[in-house]
Amino acid sequence: MMSDYEPNTAYIIIPTVGKIVWIVMATVAGLHFPRGWKRGQVMAKDTENKGPATMRNILIDNVRGRGAEWFILCDDDTVPPADGVVRLLEHGEKIAAGIVPLRAHGNPGLVIPEGEEAAKVDWKDGDLIYGDTGAAFMVVHRDVIDAFRGPWFEKPEGIDEGVVFCRKARELGFRTLVDCGVACGHVDRETEEVFYARQHGRAA
Repeated sequence: MMSDYEPNTAYIIIPTVGKIVWIVMATVAGLHFPRGWKRGQVMAKDTENKGPATMRNILIDNVRGRGAEWFILCDDDTVPPADGVVRLLEHGEKIAAGIVPLRAHGNPGLVIPEGEEAAKVDWKDGDLIYGDTGAAFMVVHRDVIDAFRGPWFEKPEGIDEGVVFCRKARELGFRTLVDCGVACGHVDRETEEVFYARQHGRAA
């Protein structure tokens, strides 16, 4: 099935499930896109405790109806680099993601190489790894979205919903490239302190 979209259009999708962190909003507003691209943004407050997976699905479905080519997924507590979108798009993959620490400072970030069960903890700044990762900062092409049957994101017990998405996409023929050079921050909602994953055994 051919996807019906307007080329060079992108929507930033932000499911807000907690306190809105203004540093995230300001950072997202300053994201760079290729010259001439059209961009938009959608976000929705999770007032019914549906969870981030369900909120992503709602927003993706909304953007899909607007004819976007690219879906830029960004969590409401993630601080991506200004050139993060451009750098991920430059790889030419249908799915590409940056590296984001899960919680505390020093966490290596979540990336599970293809064919392995455990997360890789010894990656280096700039490593390119095909595998499974979270969806805290990820670019997804419309072809991937249209290929799915059923929900894009699900949250089984004990498994990150981004990892589930990557695995389902791979079954459909789409690999996920994780660019460990696109290092994103993770915000503590209470203190608004930004944490980064450790690379080369030190803080990024």
